[in-house]
Amino acid sequence: MIGQTDKIESNSVKVWMTSSRDQATVLRQMTINDFTTVKGIPVSVQLVAGSALLPSILSNKGPDVVLGITQAEVNNLALRNAICNLSDFSGFKETASEFYEHSFEPFGWDNGIYALPETEVYPMLFYRKDILNEIGVTLDELTTWDSLLHSAFPKLRNNSLT
Repeated sequence: MIGQTDKIESNSVKVWMTSSRDQATVLRQMTINDFTTVKGIPVSVQLVAGSALLPSILSNKGPDVVLGITQAEVNNLALRNAICNLSDFSGFKETASEFYEHSFEPFGWDNGIYALPETEVYPMLFYRKDILNEIGVTLDELTTWDSLLHSAFPKLRNNSLT
């Protein structure tokens, strides 16, 4: 257990992490400071290998929560009925509203949602107005990705810019 100094209470929430020791240490400190003291629910954070998850579930010794597993592993466990459908829990809609709706697509199966996203990725573009003005590209031309590809990029390349 990460930073565990007390005896594990039988009613504690067991959280497994498959990432790094540093992240697990930070999470443990956050649970102590921001969760356990506020909610009064003890949490046991444990750093484990990802390969230990399925055998632990099959032997009925699995954790309550797992952080850091892949989308494929979530689907694998959902197909085996080895994890809970989160949408059955009260408060799920409120929690889900914190995320973009499309971020749940990899975790859905058979009309259920079996995980919450740990990260959300979306494309962003940063540009320099001064350079675009200098090569003759107006911002009005750049309304879609296609206009960027067909209008700005060729002019940038012609001016040895990337």
